[in-house]
Amino acid sequence: MPRKAMSVDPFIPVEKIPLMTSDGRPSSRYAVHIGTNGDRQEVGVVSDSYQLIPNHTVHDIALDVLSRTDLSFEDSGHIFDGKRYRHRWILPDLTVEPRVDDFVHLTFDVINSYDGSTTVGVMFNAQRLVCSNGMMLDFMLGGFKFRHINRDDFADELQIAAQKVRRLGEQLEPLSRRLNNLIDVPIVRGDIQGVFRELKLPMSFRAEVFDAIQDDDAWGLLNGFTDVLTRQNTHHADNVNRQVMKYLLAA
Repeated sequence: MPRKAMSVDPFIPVEKIPLMTSDGRPSSRYAVHIGTNGDRQEVGVVSDSYQLIPNHTVHDIALDVLSRTDLSFEDSGHIFDGKRYRHRWILPDLTVEPRVDDFVHLTFDVINSYDGSTTVGVMFNAQRLVCSNGMMLDFMLGGFKFRHINRDDFADELQIAAQKVRRLGEQLEPLSRRLNNLIDVPIVRGDIQGVFRELKLPMSFRAEVFDAIQDDDAWGLLNGFTDVLTRQNTHHADNVNRQVMKYLLAA
């Protein structure tokens, strides 16, 4: 199943550039630029105190945390639009099976931004094995925000994050139960249209989701959504995915 690739290199150089006021005095604000030489681009304006963490550092932090868990992990790609970064690793040791031979792995997602929209952290989500469709479930599975990167006590935060990953196994049974319940809920065309209306989704998006539904139950509807949203491979799609998951899993 093809995935839409992002065109921006997440590890492109980044720096904070001091801004000036209209009368030529130093400002308390900084512009964040990515790129080199004549290919530079401003992607955000932040305060002097904003801790700009390059994506390559965030990537290394994620690998450090994962190496402390003693769990296996597999790279599942990233999203980077020049401002926000999300990189995903699958955790195949942490798996639920809503339906026979239909496996869902938990995932470890690291996040960062260059525009101040989020601080460095991790989110725990899920990905269906058969088609690599992602499920934004951090509202159920949790996550962790790093507060003291590059400080003496940062090693303690790495250990706390790793401990949270190891404890994800406690979430498997309740997650499996919630996903299993979807299989027992039949869905007809009127039900699908009702979900579309409740979520206030664009008409063109509704058509794509409808075409992607393969099973006449709530599990099929969920996977119709995740098929379309995962192929979009954007931060906006992740947000819509989270909205859909909250709605369907609360039903």
